[in-house]
Amino acid sequence: MDQQTGPTGSANGSLAPGQFLGDQRIAGLYRFSRIYRNMQPAQRLPYVWDYDLDRNQFREILEGRRTKGRLNQDWAVRRLLEYAPYDEIIHLIGYKKLVENWPRWRGRIRSKSRVRGFNFLVRWLPEKHPELLRG
Repeated sequence: MDQQTGPTGSANGSLAPGQFLGDQRIAGLYRFSRIYRNMQPAQRLPYVWDYDLDRNQFREILEGRRTKGRLNQDWAVRRLLEYAPYDEIIHLIGYKKLVENWPRWRGRIRSKSRVRGFNFLVRWLPEKHPELLRG
């Protein structure tokens, strides 16, 4: 790392596809972001198959700008944590929000393997990569 680049090796601090950040390969984030951007607004997301919600409606609920009956921000986050791929979870929620709110969400996640994985992540991030929790 020189004075011109950040900890990731690029001038703007972002990682290029295939670069590593600690133990995590982030190429999947680029693949996901291309797929997510190419979805039509009315397309259904696979983790809300049982609700009449399109991508935009889900995103509004996730961001706390909308509720639909009992479907609120916590419901949307739990749905993501339970069913979405890891890279999509991080893209939509972010590390900081995940670490800050994990104690509140943890008890509502049914998948024991997901709970174990996120338990590890929320302990590991502050210790090994606190820079990811800023902003």
